[in-house]
Amino acid sequence: MNLLGRFRSIIENLKPGFILMIPVFLGCETSDNPGIQYELDSDANVEFVEFTLPTTSIYIDSLRTDGEDRVIAGTYNDDIGGQISAEGYFAISYESGPLPKETGGSDTLEIDSIIFSLESLESTPLSSQFNQELDIYTLSDSLISSAVYLSGTELSKEELIGSFTKTVNPDDTINVFHSKLSAGFEREFFNTISNIAGDQDLLISTYVFKSFGITSGNSSEGLSLFDLASDTSRIYLYTSPIDTKDTTYVTSFTVGKKNFTYLDRSASIVGGLDDDTEISNIPAVKDPLYGITPKFSINELADFFGANKEIILNNATFTFSFESETPRDTLENFYTFFYANNGYNASGLVSSPFTSLVMSDAAFLQGQSSPALSRINDENTEIIQSATLFFQTLYLDYIETGSFNIPNSEDNPFTEFILLNQNEVSLQRSVFGAEGIKLRIYYTEVN
Repeated sequence: MNLLGRFRSIIENLKPGFILMIPVFLGCETSDNPGIQYELDSDANVEFVEFTLPTTSIYIDSLRTDGEDRVIAGTYNDDIGGQISAEGYFAISYESGPLPKETGGSDTLEIDSIIFSLESLESTPLSSQFNQELDIYTLSDSLISSAVYLSGTELSKEELIGSFTKTVNPDDTINVFHSKLSAGFEREFFNTISNIAGDQDLLISTYVFKSFGITSGNSSEGLSLFDLASDTSRIYLYTSPIDTKDTTYVTSFTVGKKNFTYLDRSASIVGGLDDDTEISNIPAVKDPLYGITPKFSINELADFFGANKEIILNNATFTFSFESETPRDTLENFYTFFYANNGYNASGLVSSPFTSLVMSDAAFLQGQSSPALSRINDENTEIIQSATLFFQTLYLDYIETGSFNIPNSEDNPFTEFILLNQNEVSLQRSVFGAEGIKLRIYYTEVN
């Protein structure tokens, strides 16, 4: 019988209502010391133990930044990570609006202007207003829709065609950037779509245009995250009839059919580091922008499991306590991956979740692919992540084998975890104290 089957067998033999006790004890006082056990005043004889998990920060370089409709651009000097620059790359495609030439005929429209508009939902730093200057380029090559792009991939720029300059107020929920593109690009782009409209063998809906890049200008003082899926993020071509100027037409092009972000970390604290390198002299940090994540161990749990041969875990929860205030938004949602054989399986989030990361209670009970996702508590003092049934299966296997094995993966021992964020492209981070990552367990002895 596998771990899940053994656990279900135990649950089925428990008296009715036992599992419904789990939430009752979540508000009990906890300990600041690792491994301190509490005997709680309860008819159910529920006890409590807390472990402070040894933690370091490591560098993870090869992260994908092409999985979401968002890009980052600008330059920023972080209080922990140091200086970083970001470039956003994206493809464009025709959306709607009139074209300048009827098939086989002559141009019926002439160009007035091309406006590039992008909506930013986040920016950093949050402490004050800052100047944001970004340059707009065409790229030497078009993005490939089927390709995988990582954060360390820089693409060649071809022609500077415009720029954004804006004073960003971090208190604004939305910042919209507008730029009129250069006359040379206007004429080239207009001629391109005119030729497409006049060619019976070409379709504007499937035509591959040059891709674009947004890079940091000379006076950029922060980073902006752009929402390419927004209705505001478009390239707008304004035209009017050749014979009269009494009407203006708008033809729109979406951005981000394919996109990713290049992160230049060479001048940062992780510049020159190899993948999986431990970073000294910094607190436990979860920061996807710099590729820094905590790595923590559950070795201390072995003695507890070994000394308690017949228990049921009522609740097991990771807690991540904040060390201090941060000049950036708090990263609240992340997954906990197994770190085994000096690595982790990020693609396992989709392909093999039960053998790659901590799954939710619903996943164990219902056999669903539902990873455990962290969330911030009501007081905004710490991030919590429920892992009750994961640790119950881990316990059952430890009692049988004497080691921590990845669930449903025989003879695959591990003792460490790392955190990977839910959103691949983010300006958020969380800073945890040296003893900020804990495992809290409420349990009951079963006779």
